[in-house]
Amino acid sequence: MAASVKNKIRWGTAFLFLLLMLSGGVGIYYLAKLRQQSKNVFAANYESVQYAHSMQRYLEEMLLQKRAYVDSFNAVLQKQERNITEQG
Repeated sequence: MAASVKNKIRWGTAFLFLLLMLSGGVGIYYLAKLRQQSKNVFAANYESVQYAHSMQRYLEEMLLQKRAYVDSFNAVLQKQERNITEQG
């Protein structure tokens, strides 16, 4: 009878260990997936910040030489309008 209790404890411990490994593996998978998605969002947001910085620079320079920078500003504005960081 003692051997049967020992085996039940061993099988129960092995089962819990397998559940722990499975949940750890699933957690690592979803963390890796989330990491890749966040990299994509950061890249898109960085691009948006770059466009906004360029537009700000052109607006400041527009005060000095109006005609030369209006076209440049409009070109960057159109790029920013086409840059969709997040859907919706």
